[in-house]
Amino acid sequence: MSGHGNPTQEARDYEIDKALMAGRVIVYGTPTMLQLDLDSMEQYTKAVSLITHFKSHLGIPSVFWTESKSGNRHIYIHLNDPMPREDRIAWQGFLGSDRVREALNYLWIRDGMTPECFLVENAGYVLHILKL
Repeated sequence: MSGHGNPTQEARDYEIDKALMAGRVIVYGTPTMLQLDLDSMEQYTKAVSLITHFKSHLGIPSVFWTESKSGNRHIYIHLNDPMPREDRIAWQGFLGSDRVREALNYLWIRDGMTPECFLVENAGYVLHILKL
């Protein structure tokens, strides 16, 4: 998520509107999906290692990655069982997702905002299968 900053509904809506006006796609989280925003190949490699380690604990049937606007990676981790948002945010942070993004996700939930966490993808983005 770009534009880290003020954890208000207005700031969140502004980021979404800005992305949509630029022709990008908003991918909202679900109770059976973790979303990782990784800012380097080193973070990506570490995340893949952690995902592999916790695959059976988390009940992960499939994992996909995309290339972000900045050329880094987003990872989508599908889960067999639903997980509360607070737990998903904790796992996303633990697995290496951008710390500021996850802190803002937490603050939005704490402050009663109901929309799901999200990632912004390029139009026509491609999901690549990550084989663990």
